[in-house]
Amino acid sequence: MMILVGFYLLIFSLIPHKEPRFLLPVVPLCFLLLGQFLATLIKSSTPKWRKLLKVYLGIAIFVEIGMTLFFLNFHFRNWEPLAYLQAKEAAPQSIYTLPSIDAPYYTWTHRHRYVDQEGNTMNRTVVYRGNKNPTYARRKQGVAIPTLHDHEFNMCFDLIVDLQEEKIRPEYVILSDFTCAHSFYCQDVCFKKFESLGLYELEKTFWADLEPRKNEPLILYRRKRYLYRIKP
Repeated sequence: MMILVGFYLLIFSLIPHKEPRFLLPVVPLCFLLLGQFLATLIKSSTPKWRKLLKVYLGIAIFVEIGMTLFFLNFHFRNWEPLAYLQAKEAAPQSIYTLPSIDAPYYTWTHRHRYVDQEGNTMNRTVVYRGNKNPTYARRKQGVAIPTLHDHEFNMCFDLIVDLQEEKIRPEYVILSDFTCAHSFYCQDVCFKKFESLGLYELEKTFWADLEPRKNEPLILYRRKRYLYRIKP
């Protein structure tokens, strides 16, 4: 088992593109090896060390349970708005959301089949994904647009421009809290501009996750997500 883990790590160490998720297949094997090592260590230790190891294991289990509860309830809850929409009796016609936030899109927007008035099965949800670098995309097309070194603000501004130009008119829009430098000034500007269009009304607010402020990694804030629905 140790040879298998070592071989896996060696092969993936040679691949230029590396991500932590690539290690997930060998995590269960690592846990088995660690359990075997600890069991052997406890059996071969003196009574004093054996007691200390058992205390350590108890603390480790307690910490892991606490971290699991924390992540399940307070972190990475970005999927809730789409789950809420897909739980509706009628399928949402279209949704605008930011990239990477609601991935995988296909899972959330095609997990149900709906029946129309004629009895035909269908899924009519269209997902508009915000451009990761809208200022570059627009300037490449020869369109002058203000640039701020903050992707979330740029994407929000890009959405407002598309709505003003009537390029898109999604049934639902999902926005999120974000900071520029040390404040929420950019978010306030974006949200007020978006709401001033008079096209959408707030339907529901969701707690999303804990995020560090930019340039202040030790300061966390509880980020919200806002689900807007187009006015009738």
